[in-house]
This record gives sequence, C-alpha cells and structure tokens, in this order.
Amino acid sequence: MGFVSLSRKAFIPSDRVIAVVPVSSSFAKKVKDTAQYHNKVINITYGKQAKSAIILDSGHIVLTSFKVKDLAKRIWREGKR
Repeated sequence: MGFVSLSRKAFIPSDRVIAVVPVSSSFAKKVKDTAQYHNKVINITYGKQAKSAIILDSGHIVLTSFKVKDLAKRIWREGKR
C-alpha cells in the first residue's frame, strides 16, 4: 500500500482512490452532498478554492485545491512505488 502526500500533513492511501473529479462537475456535487449528509467530507484546501474531489472506496470525499490533472498524476505515479 502506498501513500500519496497531498500536503505536509495530509496523506491518503493510493489504493483506496476510486476517482478524481473536478468539483464543478454535477457528479461531484451530488456525491459531495451525499457524503456531507453522512459526515464523510474531508476538506484539505486550507482556505483556498476547492478544485478537485478525491472519491475514496470508504465513501469519503477529499476536497483539495489541486488541479485534477496534477492530482491524478501524483496519485497514480506515487502509488506505484
């Protein structure tokens, strides 16, 4: 199992990631609303504007300020180590 660093203090297990989507998509908004109802939204934007959402297999949604392309490269490149 590999972990991906999203910031100095935030790491996620790369093998638990299902998808990385832009928060502006209607799919991300629906999933985020559902996860928020179940208290499963994790916001690690540190006050910046959320640009992408990471969907985990546990039902958690991680909101980040990274661009989707950059985040996808980081997750699947670092997770293969």
